[in-house]
Formats: sequence, structure tokens, C-alpha cells
Amino acid sequence: YSDPIYLNNIRPFWGVKLSLLLPVLLIGFFYFCGPLRVNSFFYVLRRVSRYPITYFGLMIFFASFGMIVLYLFRSGNYFQLLNFEANVRSFLQEVFIVRPRFKEFLIGYPALFFGFWFFTHKKGKELLWLLNGMGAIALTSFINSFCHFHTPVLISLYRSIWGVLLGGVVILFVFYTSKLFKRLLRSLRFISE
Repeated sequence: YSDPIYLNNIRPFWGVKLSLLLPVLLIGFFYFCGPLRVNSFFYVLRRVSRYPITYFGLMIFFASFGMIVLYLFRSGNYFQLLNFEANVRSFLQEVFIVRPRFKEFLIGYPALFFGFWFFTHKKGKELLWLLNGMGAIALTSFINSFCHFHTPVLISLYRSIWGVLLGGVVILFVFYTSKLFKRLLRSLRFISE
């Protein structure tokens, strides 16, 4: 990776993208199969082929596929930012001095926190594999922050702490918004009856 061909982006180094993608896929795969059946290739094929296709399942699949594609394409700063994203980045940099990573506090930590919550509750356990797989984004990004040899360790630590805290804020917002939405649906059903 220290070769000038890679440092000047003449040829992209795909090892970084692979190191970001593999934990997401392997952790999701592990939780999808279960710890006792993860070695059985035929069990995995049978379980995938018998997985029921529903609208909710398709929505989850396309949303997670879109997040992973965006996650991979946005890593490495190869693409130009949209104006909205550039404005949000500059705002976060002004507020926090060192900008927390979007993939950590918008995708990774909320998925990881929801995964922990679903692990202790019976409701929603069928999404545990997806949430823990997407939660691996936060952990790989956390580790990746400390792999930049040109960034001081305290800056990476500061950035990572803000990622965790903002991820907690996002998860609280999503949790209470969903509760409010459920109450609104219940009240609308009650009114219609």
C-alpha cells in the first residue's frame, strides 16, 4: 500500500475495501447460520433457498444492499461530494473539530445497538444476523481510524468517541420515532373502528 502507485490513486488498492466488506459479510453469515451450523454449506444453501420472500424482506434486502454499496463506494474519497453532504461535513467539523464518520454513527452503531437489544428480546431476533452484520461497519471503521499512519492516535480516539455518542443519539431518535409512529397507527385504527 505504500507504493506511490497506490498512494497517488493511480491504481486503487482494493485490500482496504475488502477489509471493510469481509467482516460485514462474515459476521452476518455467522449470525444467519448460527454457531453450530456455520460449517455446513448445504445447511446454509437450504436455509437461504427456503427463506420466505416478503415485502418487508425485500425492503430490508435492498436497503442493506444500498447501504453496503454506498459504504464501499464512499470509503477512500474517490468520488466528489454532493453539496448537501459537503455542508453537513463542514458543519460537523466546525462543531466537533474532528468530524465523526457517517458510516459509524448513521449505520454501524445504530445497527449494533439494535442488535444488542434484539439479542436480549425475543421480538425481532430474525433480524439479528442483519443488524450484527451491519454493526460490523462501526467496528471495522473504528479499527480503520487507528490504521491511518498520518493521523495522531488521540484524534482517532476523539473521532471514535463522538461516533459512538452520535450513534446513541441516532438510535434514541429512531427508537422513539418508531414508538410514536406505532402509537399514531394504533390511534388511527381505534378512530376508524
